[in-house]
Amino acid sequence: MTATARVLVLVIAGVFVAGSVVCAAPDPLAGVVLVDVSGRPWALDDLRDGPVLLVIGDRHASTQAEEWGERLAARATGLAPWRAAGKVAWVSVADLRRVPEYAREEARARLREQSAGRRGGGSASSPVLLDWGGLLAERFHAERGAVVVVLLGPDRQPLARATGAPSETAVTPMIDAINAITRAAPP
Repeated sequence: MTATARVLVLVIAGVFVAGSVVCAAPDPLAGVVLVDVSGRPWALDDLRDGPVLLVIGDRHASTQAEEWGERLAARATGLAPWRAAGKVAWVSVADLRRVPEYAREEARARLREQSAGRRGGGSASSPVLLDWGGLLAERFHAERGAVVVVLLGPDRQPLARATGAPSETAVTPMIDAINAITRAAPP
């Protein structure tokens, strides 16, 4: 593991499912390029050599995604060194596949406002990536109205998965997995 290892967080609502298949693709991030709310492209292939935490949700799951972000920021202490080193520590993915073409610019503007509001608050913030085709939501089996949180190891294999609201039984295994992988591979 190199010092250039990165952590990517995408919040998807969910309940922890030990040993479940998260995605059938050998590297579920291969070839995926999404833009953030400012229009900057993010090639997810570039996030190599480290764990990746995905938080994915649609507009019906935005409250759950925020709650996950708050819980992870407060308890995933293993992410602190990664953030201090200037590495990507948090990325939320907005599943926008159901947004009609005529409403896309307004959806982007609202997400940009929400993202700016989070940065002004006290919680840890993350870039918000726009997934207009729902590619990651499909790859990680996100359901409408539910957030999916997936932790991938450096080899892109799933280490932990949670869906839905961040209950204690969902958050604790995710936090434990994040802290274990980040301790094993410091930035």
